[in-house]
Amino acid sequence: MSRGQMEAAGLVVIVILITLGMLFMAKFALQEKKQVKLAVKRELLAQSTLSALLKTTALEESCVGQYVGGTLPRLGKDILEDCAKNYNTAPGGHSQYYCQQQHSCVFLREKINSLLEQTLGTWNINYDLNVSLLGPFGVVALLDPPLRRGAGCPPTRARDSSDAFPLSTEVGTVESVLYLC
Repeated sequence: MSRGQMEAAGLVVIVILITLGMLFMAKFALQEKKQVKLAVKRELLAQSTLSALLKTTALEESCVGQYVGGTLPRLGKDILEDCAKNYNTAPGGHSQYYCQQQHSCVFLREKINSLLEQTLGTWNINYDLNVSLLGPFGVVALLDPPLRRGAGCPPTRARDSSDAFPLSTEVGTVESVLYLC
């Protein structure tokens, strides 16, 4: 009788241990999926935010007054390209686009910063936006320092980024990357 009771108690202990093991495994498996899901959401948010920023048109009347053409200038094509061509003359030198009486690089920085604060800032999401010109003379930061909210998203912190958005210009390739954390 006592031998049968010991075997039954042993089986109960084994069942309890297996159940506990499965519970811990399920907990960690679900927790990891949540982190992966959050990272994917942040990455998609970074990509869609940067894409929307670069496709945004400048609606300021002063921009339209000095622009010759049938469409309004876009931040990511026209104004960013003009900034890349004329970055060495900023803030007061030559620029094709003088939106709000500002050099294209100054206007670009202020406009993008305003748009990011209206979206990511209201959601309390920290970000870093890096825009660089990869030209024949090396890499030049067009937004120097990078646009950031709070402490930004340093490489030592868990962060997600958009893909690099390249823009080919006469003076090189402009590369924009948005990091969210």
